[in-house]
Amino acid sequence: MHDAPAVRFHGDATFRRHRRTYPCTFTWLSWPAWGAQARRRIALPDPTTTSEEDPNPMNAPRHAPDMSASNGADALPPPSVTTAPRVVPLPRSMRVLHWLTVLCLVMAASLILLRAELEGRALRQWLLEGHRHFGLMVLLLFVLRISLRLRLRAVPPGPPSPLIMRLAAGGTHVAMYALMLALPLIGWSLSNAYGKTVYLFGITLPNLVAADEDLADTLGTWHLNAAWALLALVTVHIVAALVHHLVLRDGLLHRVLPGKHHR
Repeated sequence: MHDAPAVRFHGDATFRRHRRTYPCTFTWLSWPAWGAQARRRIALPDPTTTSEEDPNPMNAPRHAPDMSASNGADALPPPSVTTAPRVVPLPRSMRVLHWLTVLCLVMAASLILLRAELEGRALRQWLLEGHRHFGLMVLLLFVLRISLRLRLRAVPPGPPSPLIMRLAAGGTHVAMYALMLALPLIGWSLSNAYGKTVYLFGITLPNLVAADEDLADTLGTWHLNAAWALLALVTVHIVAALVHHLVLRDGLLHRVLPGKHHR
């Protein structure tokens, strides 16, 4: 068998030694297409490369992909994301009066309920006086809130909502304001009907009605029913606020919370 024509690999002695040992194999290695693949498998140099070049194409320097276009696209928000409307809180004076009213209502209810569970004439009388004071404070705060509302004329609007929800909220607010006016006045009249003088921070208040036991019984029933009605409306008010905050997430509750709240 004749040796195949010598293939020059730039003076590579290793290749010539293997060629003399396996002449048939290195005959087809001289063909460009499959010969290059076989040479890469046995780590032989490529005749088309110079000594300064790396024959392995996998060692070629890799360039980082150009991310300028993708970075610009990523900086843009997804088209499906919508920005929540900015919630403007109520004026600070309105928020302060709102939470003072809540405090007075809670204290008035707590003291009268505690009085029903305790014994002792002096302690029960002290709790009743505390109940009267906080009830009259609700009346005073009602006057301040109405005066402030008339002076401001317009307040920042709340988040958009369906008409039925606005009507329900408006009706609930009107009913609560009416009860916050009527409940202290009924209690004041109830004390006068029992022949008691009413005081507020040491100031003697005028009598609204004369002493009358029958009238006192009637006013007592009205006072109790109005208290339960106000409690029911306050419960509805709290549940509606939680629905807006936790379910609808429209930021309505942030209008009355302390501090500045924006969404």
